[in-house]
Amino acid sequence: MRGCKMNSLNINLVEEAKELRSTVLDISEKLPREKVSNLKHRLDNCLNNLPNHIENGLATDKKIERIRSFVRANGDLNECQDYLTALSHLQYISKNDDEVIDKIANLREKINSPDIIRQKAIN
Repeated sequence: MRGCKMNSLNINLVEEAKELRSTVLDISEKLPREKVSNLKHRLDNCLNNLPNHIENGLATDKKIERIRSFVRANGDLNECQDYLTALSHLQYISKNDDEVIDKIANLREKINSPDIIRQKAIN
């Protein structure tokens, strides 16, 4: 993290990304490996770098680097949402698990906030 301290909002974003990744892994564990092994594998890995992308974006003072990190984070979130939507349409995940798509949208909204993009890293 390049020696930066982070404020509580930033820490919450990173923690939220870690919780989301954990929730997605829990959903993946419930999937029947023999029927959707490719989707399961992709779902297992789609959010591996999400907390790092967010943390790195928040830790830099360079606006372009911050935007790049958040673009990567958005890509991770979009990929995960696509897999979850496909699994929902195939009826492999329950309605309770469908709520994770809302969590993805909520996190995406937070990291795309102009306030987060303009914010300076706290040194």
